[in-house]
Amino acid sequence: MPRATKASKTPSKKCGQKRANNAQPAESPTSIVALLQLKDNSLLQYGLSRGTIEKYKLRLAQGGEWLEGQVELENKNIEPDQGRPWTLDQLKRAFDMTQNEISAQILSIFIAHMCFSINLGKSTAEQIHAAFKWWWSQ
Repeated sequence: MPRATKASKTPSKKCGQKRANNAQPAESPTSIVALLQLKDNSLLQYGLSRGTIEKYKLRLAQGGEWLEGQVELENKNIEPDQGRPWTLDQLKRAFDMTQNEISAQILSIFIAHMCFSINLGKSTAEQIHAAFKWWWSQ
């Protein structure tokens, strides 16, 4: 004779779902500013280390200085028939927080400059790439 199944006293959970034992309902809605601060603190605690962020900021600053120099050169040597694939305004804004059409191309030129003109290594190229990826993902 087949055995009867026992009725469960607790509702069944879907596979993979866990219930937090320490979850507390929020007393009041949290402000966006407080949530952003919490996110930044969590990133520092669990995501990127302070040293990594400092190195990223260094590479971003170096990129900004290099880009300013390139914009000055473009201002001096601007000739309409040279066939540049960007406008001067696009070049000025290539490393802004919001990417534009030429950001990736200018970033690759900056990485090439750092690696081949200044003779820095592959790890520097990876650092620069990671720094700008982090910058544009914020």
